[in-house]
Amino acid sequence: TADVGQALLIDPTLRRLKAEAADLEANLQVKDAELWPEIYASLTQRRGDVTGQNTAVAVGLQSRWGGGLSSLSALEAARLRHQAKEGELNFRVRKLSEQVLSDEQLLTTARERAKSYRLALQDSRWVAESWDRQFMAGKKSWQDVVNAVREVTQLEVQLAEAQVLAGVSAWRLAVLTQGTTAVLQPRALGDKP
Repeated sequence: TADVGQALLIDPTLRRLKAEAADLEANLQVKDAELWPEIYASLTQRRGDVTGQNTAVAVGLQSRWGGGLSSLSALEAARLRHQAKEGELNFRVRKLSEQVLSDEQLLTTARERAKSYRLALQDSRWVAESWDRQFMAGKKSWQDVVNAVREVTQLEVQLAEAQVLAGVSAWRLAVLTQGTTAVLQPRALGDKP
């Protein structure tokens, strides 16, 4: 979704991992280039040489292999470090994507649950008020009134829990997709959160 893409763009950990992976990629390219010999050519012109030759051309190869297979070992080590960093980067992308999608689902579910609890609470309050009047008229027992009030209280608690869960999910989602700076900036009255 768009939220996942936005979260992937602004995540500071992901930015750091990408920079580290780019650095390791550059290091890998340097290590790989060191295995190839350098070809060089030179042209020199001399004036006043006793040999009578005025121009000399030289072509050569130069390598930086060092002793033994150390260059190959360094290249393999650089390749493994780069692969490990790419794996870490992919893991972070997957983890962040799952977190955003999970929070979106949790937010949707909590809002739907809060809406259902709100409707049920309204109905329960009407029932409790009705049973209170019927108790005063002698048509309901005290236990019926207490049960109705207990149901209202339970629904109020469930509604509060759903609202808190929705709020926490919305804040976490906002931090993941907009960043802490954008979320914590003061808003003018009338601005949408």
